[in-house]
Amino acid sequence: MNDTDSQADAIKDAAAPPQMYPKVPSPHAVWAPWVIAGLFVASGAAALMYEVIWLQLLRYSVGGSAVSLAVTLASFMGGLGLGAWVWPKLISPSWHPLWVYAGLELGIGAWGATMPWLIPWVSQVHTELGADTGGILGRALLCALCLTPPAALMGATLPVVARWVPATPSGMAWLGRFYAVNTAGAVAGTLMSAFVLMPNLTMGTATAVAVALSATVAISAGWLARRTPPIWSDHNEIQCPSNTSVIHAAAKAPTVARTATANSNAGERGNLVPRMA
Repeated sequence: MNDTDSQADAIKDAAAPPQMYPKVPSPHAVWAPWVIAGLFVASGAAALMYEVIWLQLLRYSVGGSAVSLAVTLASFMGGLGLGAWVWPKLISPSWHPLWVYAGLELGIGAWGATMPWLIPWVSQVHTELGADTGGILGRALLCALCLTPPAALMGATLPVVARWVPATPSGMAWLGRFYAVNTAGAVAGTLMSAFVLMPNLTMGTATAVAVALSATVAISAGWLARRTPPIWSDHNEIQCPSNTSVIHAAAKAPTVARTATANSNAGERGNLVPRMA
């Protein structure tokens, strides 16, 4: 093969489109949303376990079951709404959502671990100070102040994870699944705490189980944050050769073409000269 043929082949290779390989699913696009769904099951179960435990604590501290139920529900539901509204405005969008989710779960676990001592202590301090103003209502308000912060952390979890989900039909479908499995986990946590843990074990053991769930969710979310981008991609990635080599070949194509043309013209002029015998 002479130089002209090799240069012509180089022109063809430079002009040819890059070879495209089969689409390969990105690893985090396959298993990451399933992991998040499992974490939402566990976090939902832990949240309602906390609520049942705190309800029992308020019955001992506040007194009346109706009042303790009203304080628990008002603090819990109000905190959920407050957290969903306030926390996304306070958290920078530049932070990885799963790292934020891990931090929220750590905060929930910390509050849950201290609550069996915090609520009775607040009620005792209120009584020792002789603060009779408001009576049972005053103690209920103090206990509500203890319950609202962890409930606000719980309310922020879904809006924070929503930043990790892309605004695509598939992403919105997964967001709905996260909410659904979180609700299913809440039902399971309520039944477990009310019919298994509280009747058969101590309140401290039930609290330890809920705190362990929160810690597991936090550690798992941090582990996943190190392996996924800040916004999950539900698209398949296309693997192709390096763009640098393609661009370099395309840039060389005009030079190679001019060289081949010049060599061809020189050959034609050489053929016109009569050969000496």
